[in-house]
Amino acid sequence: MKSLVAAELLKVRTTRAVWVAAAAVLAYAVLGPVLVVVAPAGASIPPIEPELLAEALRSPARLAGAAVLLIALLSTTAEFGHGTVLTTRLAAPRSTHVLAAKLIAMAIVGFVVTVALAAVSMGASAVLLTSRGVAVQPFEHDVPRYAAILLVLVVLHALLGVAVGTLARNTAAAVGAVLVWAFVVEGVVPVLTRRPEIGEWLPSGAILQVLAERTPPGQLVPAAAAALLLGYTTALLAAAVVTDRVREL
Repeated sequence: MKSLVAAELLKVRTTRAVWVAAAAVLAYAVLGPVLVVVAPAGASIPPIEPELLAEALRSPARLAGAAVLLIALLSTTAEFGHGTVLTTRLAAPRSTHVLAAKLIAMAIVGFVVTVALAAVSMGASAVLLTSRGVAVQPFEHDVPRYAAILLVLVVLHALLGVAVGTLARNTAAAVGAVLVWAFVVEGVVPVLTRRPEIGEWLPSGAILQVLAERTPPGQLVPAAAAALLLGYTTALLAAAVVTDRVREL
């Protein structure tokens, strides 16, 4: 298993799109504090308060999740697109072992991206706070909670990417399915059912609830939304395991 995981990590490190996606997320995390620093006098900017550290973790969370999801999709579908999956399966005939290695490798990638993102975003925000004479309080204002939420969200996106990529086996189909679900299905379902509240029970809505600063009455609390996301991930992974066993290469 260690050799399989190492091989998957090597594939990730040697894929240009991975570095581009990671760089885009880190650049976005730094962009907010930089814009505040270079803003001209009289520009309308939000107040600089200690709570900025928590916002620095919340703001790029969805983009980071999407980037890691894309990395996992590309890592999973590329083998089928280039035909190298045959070599992989000759070395490791059990499909579940290969899938498990991909899941572990992508979880590691998600962890590394999260640590890098947290370090960069909080570092840039801390510099901004210090430059304005505001106290830096990394253990206050729910900063540790949002750091944990960021890690959970990014890792879940990594696992979802592996599951969707395994089911689709085609890069265009996998990316298209994710985009259609996020921008079409989740927008249409609440309208067709005439129940707008159903949106928070769908994946994108659950992500928003997990990241919400406050939970209005009647909506999912962050813990319940996280459990719902875990349920979606588990269901897709189970489907991926079953279909990968019965489908031919």
